[in-house]
Amino acid sequence: MHTPLANNIRGLFVTSDENLSSGETGQTMPNFDAIRTSAGQQGVLPSIDESLAHRAGDVKVSIIIPVYNTSEYLHQCLDSAVNQTLKEIEIIVIDDASTDNSLAIIRQYERQDGRIRVIAFEENRGNGFGRNEATRQATGIYLMFLDSDDWLETNAAEMMYGKAVAHHHDIVMYGYTWHLANIQNEKKNKKVYLPLLEDNDPNFFRYMVQQRKGLSCMPWQFIFEKEFVIRNSICFPNDIYFEDVPFSIKAIYKAKNIGVLRSSLYNYRQRNTSITESVSKKKITDMLVSLVMVKKFLDEENIFIQYQREYLLRFLMHGICYVFMNYFRLSKQEKDEELDRYMEKLRTSSFMRTENLLFVLQAIAELDADEVHAKESYQRTYNTLYSLIYSYKILRFNCSVAYFIRDIIETKFRFFSTT
Repeated sequence: MHTPLANNIRGLFVTSDENLSSGETGQTMPNFDAIRTSAGQQGVLPSIDESLAHRAGDVKVSIIIPVYNTSEYLHQCLDSAVNQTLKEIEIIVIDDASTDNSLAIIRQYERQDGRIRVIAFEENRGNGFGRNEATRQATGIYLMFLDSDDWLETNAAEMMYGKAVAHHHDIVMYGYTWHLANIQNEKKNKKVYLPLLEDNDPNFFRYMVQQRKGLSCMPWQFIFEKEFVIRNSICFPNDIYFEDVPFSIKAIYKAKNIGVLRSSLYNYRQRNTSITESVSKKKITDMLVSLVMVKKFLDEENIFIQYQREYLLRFLMHGICYVFMNYFRLSKQEKDEELDRYMEKLRTSSFMRTENLLFVLQAIAELDADEVHAKESYQRTYNTLYSLIYSYKILRFNCSVAYFIRDIIETKFRFFSTT
């Protein structure tokens, strides 16, 4: 269900007395009482049936795979799941009303391997709904998430489960390898990202909010004890993109025992046609909604003051820079008066001030030498924020031209790749 932008983020900005950047009052911050999710619920996440919490049986790990129109990559994904060296697994595949032949491929694997269970929706319900339903039905002691255009190393489940059980971890984090689709050069095609912290680091949650030390909100970067997830009512919001942000942040905060494996066990494929890389008005709205949910959670736990600077940094990265760069990518047909008015309000808000540029520079200076990925991300945030403040029209024009040229090149590449 798609509700208007005004219903989703009305009243997002209010004047707050809390100091978030430079020692001054009056910083504009999200107003979470006025927010609505796209599902029409006032900050309420879907519940999970607790009666299933202990129905583990002999299954050690449940691998949950949401699928929507990824038939091109699905064989590699499912092969990596069924060929795990840990055999006591179940594989729950959720087909979210795919319009290609994804479901036929899934059914073929289901007939060949009794560990595969299929949830097939007749209409599109979104990743959050599907993951919640799979979690509810899962019988494994631990939960792993796998996107249908990605793949696991064959020993991933075994290593993660072994680490988790040996030390009674609620969550275990591991590294991944990033692959850029459609680039043949191996050196340019992939990068390895490993965790840069130890088990139960006292700053784990702080780093999570800041996106430091190799931490992200991607649920596939962790293995979760199901009983821990159920006990803490940790679930995905319905009907929004970026549903993984409030899920993962809440999980890391609630966890009492977090383990780390400095091994790349997951292969993440970035492709411009994926849900992650596509752009739309709804994605802009939902990014802000997900940040609203994070702020609401921090308020409910009475920890916002403690983590307000970390939250501000995250908001500048995603609620400002990501949102504007995606706004620039939209065509005229995809924009409307409501969105234009809102983006203008955001552009003239007190987020766009020199003090926040200095705040980002300070965050860069605080990074450790091995945090190369975080430094690149923070530097992009600084550069984008600087351009938004001091050369908005030039940035908007340059981005529009660059994205237009890129789209033409990619369209031609896809055409010649299929002929």
